[in-house]
Amino acid sequence: MSTPNAADILVERRGRVSRSELQRRWSAVRQAMSEHGVDAVVAHADYGGFGGYARYLSGLVAPLSGGLTVVFPLAGGMTVIEQGADGDRVVDPDSDALPGVERVVSTPYYPNVVYTDGDEGRLVAAALTDYRCRTVGLAGRQQLSTALVDHVKDHCPQLTFVDAGPLVDPIMAVKSQEEREFIRATGALQDQVIQRVLGCLKPGVTERDIALLTEHTARELGAEQGFAICASAPVGQPVLPAKGGGRNRTLERGDFVQVMLEGSGPGGFYAHLVRGAVLGEVPRGLTDEFDFALAAQHFTLDLLRPGAQPAQIMTAYNDFLRSNDRPAERRFHAHGHGYDVMERPLIRAAETMPIMANMNIGCHPTYLRGKVFAWVCSNYLTSDESPEPIHHLPTEILSL
Repeated sequence: MSTPNAADILVERRGRVSRSELQRRWSAVRQAMSEHGVDAVVAHADYGGFGGYARYLSGLVAPLSGGLTVVFPLAGGMTVIEQGADGDRVVDPDSDALPGVERVVSTPYYPNVVYTDGDEGRLVAAALTDYRCRTVGLAGRQQLSTALVDHVKDHCPQLTFVDAGPLVDPIMAVKSQEEREFIRATGALQDQVIQRVLGCLKPGVTERDIALLTEHTARELGAEQGFAICASAPVGQPVLPAKGGGRNRTLERGDFVQVMLEGSGPGGFYAHLVRGAVLGEVPRGLTDEFDFALAAQHFTLDLLRPGAQPAQIMTAYNDFLRSNDRPAERRFHAHGHGYDVMERPLIRAAETMPIMANMNIGCHPTYLRGKVFAWVCSNYLTSDESPEPIHHLPTEILSL
């Protein structure tokens, strides 16, 4: 399969999937809602890496100045509730501007302004009443504020609430052909970004310089959101990553440097990529651990087959690590990506969703052994055969 050029992919539709793709989603979710007796699904999104439910249903991205909430009914157009001037407007659900939306309601509410804490819930309650709901599914309950949920429950005592996650998650996790095209575009974009950035590694620049350059280059090529990490240390010391500006070394000759980009590309789908280089010669001890981390990644990829259970994959992976005198994974080393920076399934003991074909899985084995922190990371699309890499930048430690 040819690798797409991120600069040429779906530029005219950047950030938006087609109406036919949205209709496919609506049909699948509504079928699941009907089977489970759910009259409407409520989903909330804030600007950032977690807002996938709302975007999946509406195609809308939460604005930086405030979140949005989607009320998705079993039949008819959905209602979008957003922060803004007081307003209530009816729109055409068949239009291209807001496909599937029949009403947009707004009022000025903010999560940190205490006296507005019931405003969003009031609008959600009104929408659910208008739809004559009895059973409401909450998608991403941990993302919905207690103020919103409490207000709806207080003003709509006739409603029964259920968790919509198990209903929607398996649908979101399996990517359509159109979604897979966007995901491949994200991989191609990230390849270009990291390749450019690695060429800028040299003594005298700082980790922060590199992280900012990575984020800027990604946005320049069409990325929507995300973050970058640059971590470095002299060869012989572990290169431990830290987010949020926790590191800002100045690169020196002889350093080992690793750069990670995790973000969404055209269409809003997330993936992540890590590549590294030594500002000098690459020592044998480093390549040995790097080669083993790569082998651990391949070990996992061989297990990512439809029907496989994440808990069993995790057990097998840790057995593989221990049998090769490496420390066991205590978090997780692979997980789904979609509109969220973290999407089910996660490869961990508590996960119940099996692997299915056409999932977007990031696989990032990491471990600390002696003075080497080993870390490799790329994304793959699962299939009935071997997973398809969406990144094609060689997985190797460069010598610069």
